[in-house]
Amino acid sequence: MAQEESGFEQLTWEHLTSWAGTKILTRGKSYKQQVSDLRRIHDGGILAWVQGTKRYATLVKRESSGTLSAMCSCPYGWSPCKHSVAVVLAYLDSMKKNQDVPDASKNDRRLKLVSDISSQAGAGVVGEDEDDDDGETGTQITECMEVVLQAVPGSSLSLWDQILWIVDTQLLDEYGLLDGSEKCLARFKDRKAWSLVADTLLQRLENMPGERKKNDFPIGYRREKIMYWAIDENDNDSVIRRYDLAKQARYFDISIRNEVADAVKDSHPDVSLEIWKNMAEEQIRLVKPAAYEVAATYLRKMRDMYKKTHRMAEWTALINGIRAAHKPKRSLMQILDTLEAKRILDT
Repeated sequence: MAQEESGFEQLTWEHLTSWAGTKILTRGKSYKQQVSDLRRIHDGGILAWVQGTKRYATLVKRESSGTLSAMCSCPYGWSPCKHSVAVVLAYLDSMKKNQDVPDASKNDRRLKLVSDISSQAGAGVVGEDEDDDDGETGTQITECMEVVLQAVPGSSLSLWDQILWIVDTQLLDEYGLLDGSEKCLARFKDRKAWSLVADTLLQRLENMPGERKKNDFPIGYRREKIMYWAIDENDNDSVIRRYDLAKQARYFDISIRNEVADAVKDSHPDVSLEIWKNMAEEQIRLVKPAAYEVAATYLRKMRDMYKKTHRMAEWTALINGIRAAHKPKRSLMQILDTLEAKRILDT
């Protein structure tokens, strides 16, 4: 029996990535086979059981605005979770196979389970921790660290001490738990505070043991500082000129390249595309799922630029080339899927 339109049919991988994020999406894919007893509810939502550490009731809806919403009885405490992603993917699989999904009864106990969870969330109740759920504990710690980072600006530390604390904590992070630190640092706009931080880090570098050319760090620091001033002043010609000089002399931090690319993308799109391409390739060469996710952020910027400049044929050639060169890397292939504009039903 053909399935009625429910609003899920037009979903693309980009929709799910924007909704859930790459990490949760990847985990959700691995849980698709754990979904059972799919049911449709009267407003077009999808209800199912998902087997994790325990069996969880999960409900996903697509609102009239097109946005997705989810409720799940798992202890994750944030929406969406990997179980909600798995339910969407399992439902779309059933549509591909032209399998009918029955309607849920009004007395389906899963409706009460997710309703109770929704009420608890509104009251600020947090679920119990899971034991070991495919890295979910790490995700929860990451979310907790985001709260810590958000609290830093309200601390009694001076501005430059706040910035330095975040930088030092990030340097000690071996497990990628501080993914939100860049956004937190971006909120600090005081140039004097940043200058003090830069001077402190520079002094640390100068005191590090090992041989190096005299004045290497000060020269690089001064050039980068001038580069940032040019970016702040929207002097793109100067940004490009100084970027070329810094690139030749190798006197610039890797992170500044993305700043340059974002600054000149409208006036010098090809420069931005080259920078993002190089940065994506560097991440892909690390052969780590987390690095592939970083690479995807640069590739998305390239896609948007190619679309803006009406050069989508070049984008297609780029993605096809990456797929051909890295075909055995399954995690990378899955992340590349999220960059495609195709409906999930068509993939």
